[in-house]
Amino acid sequence: MKKIVLFIAIALGLTSCSLNSESDSISCGDTQNVAFKSFTTCNTLITETVESKAIIINSQEKFNATFKPCTPPAVIDFTTTSLVGLFAGQKPSNGYEIKIQSVVETNCEVVVSFYEIAPKAGDPVTPGATYPKDIIAIPKTSKPVYLQRVAQNNEYAIIGSFRGACTGSACQEFYRLDVQKVLRFKDVVYNDYDMAKYGFNALVYKEEYSTFVGGIPTEIVSLKGQTKTFGTPDSHDQGGIYFEWHQGSVVTKIYLDNDDTSDQSTSVISFKKRLQDKIALLKTKN
Repeated sequence: MKKIVLFIAIALGLTSCSLNSESDSISCGDTQNVAFKSFTTCNTLITETVESKAIIINSQEKFNATFKPCTPPAVIDFTTTSLVGLFAGQKPSNGYEIKIQSVVETNCEVVVSFYEIAPKAGDPVTPGATYPKDIIAIPKTSKPVYLQRVAQNNEYAIIGSFRGACTGSACQEFYRLDVQKVLRFKDVVYNDYDMAKYGFNALVYKEEYSTFVGGIPTEIVSLKGQTKTFGTPDSHDQGGIYFEWHQGSVVTKIYLDNDDTSDQSTSVISFKKRLQDKIALLKTKN
């Protein structure tokens, strides 16, 4: 058994507890990813929580008693969906975060992994009470839900295809890949690729991340934190391919013309084709 910082026994009717409690998880059967979704609509608490805690909401009545109403109201089918909310409690300034990193399931339990961030020494902050939180929607379950505090994963890639002269949700297709999961970002705005702004759906599909990054050409690896554009992406409505690679604090960004331009080497063109194929594959995954 592994030690978990929090245990929420849904089957026993317990739907909230402190983030400082501790329990042993059961760990039975194979582990698979859970298709969770970010939840940002109508998520302001009626009363902010000063202490850190976690809650699970399984009914409209509990939702109405927990969150302030908003317009338009959130539409949640609680016969198939549960909300999991993590609240870091009152903090003295901005710069604090609490984030759910992954959700996995076995035959007898669900494990939600999360991390917290605090401002580093020297970071500019604005004093004043803040209440960091993160809320997701998961498929409704009768299994016990455990929360596991983990280190933030700073090794991941974002890939995407974009097209300016296009309308509709399929014009900008963006995904985050890491060792645990794949996220499909929602409603990405053209030429604004700060993914922290966007909601997402986590796919059940899991990418072999080490294999993926192992195929990045040396020419791109050597950029190490730079941003580079190949060709003139979307200059004649042909769209483009986006690649962002996080290696700890080093972030490399690439914009690729869909046309095979003269500044694209054979290895870069081959990598671009890999990205195009990967995006096409991820469009078919749940």
